[in-house]
Amino acid sequence: MTQHVSEAASKIIGSLSPAKKESSSTGMPHGETGSAVKLSTELPVVELAALSDSAANKALMESLAPFCRLRPRYSKNLAISTPENYETEGEVTAEARAVLEASMRPIDREAATKALMGMALLTKSRLEDGQTEELRVRLYLEKLQQYPADAVIRVCEEWTNSNTFWPAWSELRERLEARVSQRRKMLEAVK
Repeated sequence: MTQHVSEAASKIIGSLSPAKKESSSTGMPHGETGSAVKLSTELPVVELAALSDSAANKALMESLAPFCRLRPRYSKNLAISTPENYETEGEVTAEARAVLEASMRPIDREAATKALMGMALLTKSRLEDGQTEELRVRLYLEKLQQYPADAVIRVCEEWTNSNTFWPAWSELRERLEARVSQRRKMLEAVK
């Protein structure tokens, strides 16, 4: 059972070392099928970060399939296209919880620093004294470490690709919350 928990969790956060199973040319273990967005045990966080929010949520739902069934519940308001919450169908296993908890594991300081510094180098900011800039970076790092790695990487990359100037924290937080809101709802459903 412990083996399944670590394999399931690695479907979401990835594994930094290659899987021990021999894989076919498609990346799937021989004899297994999958979809284009199904996460493999070899998928690093950077590849999950490359997925759009909806594709990342779809991949997460597919990773949960062997362990529980989650059914999205939508608002009656047709203008809202994201689920309000999720319902479980059948038994919820410890593996399902492990997958969702792994998907919400906060980014480590080193990875957050790298994402933040990349954004700092690729955007313009106000000219301020060194002490103020240092404090700003420390505060952003502290706040970024409350979010999953793929969300931080994706949001920082999206920001640099679509904006000229350094973001206010509220702008980053809004994007980070949008990236993880469905995961929180899924996790709430399996608790």
